[in-house]
Amino acid sequence: MDKIEKKIIKNPLAIKRIELPMYYEEVPKTLKKCKNLEVLDLSYSDVEKLPKFLFELPKLKALRMNGCYMPNLPDNLKEHAVLTEVGVHAKKEKDLRAIWAIENLEVLTITGEIKSIPDAIGSLKRLRKLVLFGLPIKELPLVLTQLPELTSLEVNTALEKLDVEKAITVLVQCPKLTHLKIVTEKLRLSPNIAKLKKLKKLDVSGNRLTKIPKQLFDLTGLTTLDLGTNSIAKIPEGIGKLKQLKVLKLNSNWGNSLDVTHLMAEIHLLQNLQVLHLWSCQSVKSIPNTINQCGRLRELDLDNNLLKEVPDTLYEMNWLKKLRLTTNSLNVKTQKRLVAALPKTKVLVDGA
Repeated sequence: MDKIEKKIIKNPLAIKRIELPMYYEEVPKTLKKCKNLEVLDLSYSDVEKLPKFLFELPKLKALRMNGCYMPNLPDNLKEHAVLTEVGVHAKKEKDLRAIWAIENLEVLTITGEIKSIPDAIGSLKRLRKLVLFGLPIKELPLVLTQLPELTSLEVNTALEKLDVEKAITVLVQCPKLTHLKIVTEKLRLSPNIAKLKKLKKLDVSGNRLTKIPKQLFDLTGLTTLDLGTNSIAKIPEGIGKLKQLKVLKLNSNWGNSLDVTHLMAEIHLLQNLQVLHLWSCQSVKSIPNTINQCGRLRELDLDNNLLKEVPDTLYEMNWLKKLRLTTNSLNVKTQKRLVAALPKTKVLVDGA
């Protein structure tokens, strides 16, 4: 008996969430007693079959089977009224048949090997979030436009190249889409990205991007923009138009010596900015005096860059919660002064 089963036996009614390790081959029968279980995560385990008693658990709302292949999902999934989140691994489109009947489904994650998304997904009228992870798909289906509540879409096509231009023509027709994450082979962002006017969060991190179009900054409703872990050479002029931006991540863009000249010139315009990540760019040489006009900034991370000094205004930014300047070339005097000037800030420097 392992620690999970011991925990269940000790107080089954206290269990609300269970994550089974990869080596599990079946769902333990002791789960029958977990009447308050809300989340069961079988992801990447060796479980091949769902026991009937799972659907007698009255509060089970999330069943995650990502990377866990079950070729014969039971049809009675649809009868479990409180089930609103499912993760499923599909090798063939027919492996998803039981999913399309779950009328209350709000969150769906699909992993596996299917090369296209069946039109049957259009039956999920309450779906809010769709994650397509590691699927070798080249296009997004037009049927996504028939999902009236879809607000969040995450697409990872592994080694396949998604046709982003065609994807944009689909996504622009999704009435409530506000969150978008794309990871695909050889991603290129065109000026047409600006057509997605409703976007609030855009994540294109981890794509080896070398260039971003200035039209990206026409998405003035963005609150989060993640461009991290790419090879971007330059931030174009106009980023100051993102007046609503709260989180900006540009970390790990070291491959082409990221030029942040325009960002630093317009940083004072980003007055809603709360998080700025520029760590591991290995190219940032200075911080502008106007950084103190970012009065809502809480986290500033410039680890692993080329800073030799900081502006006097930085010492006044006592509203910062975290300041990380490790792996730069700041002298010990500057480091000590920062620590002393910002006693309520978590200041991380090489000498302290």
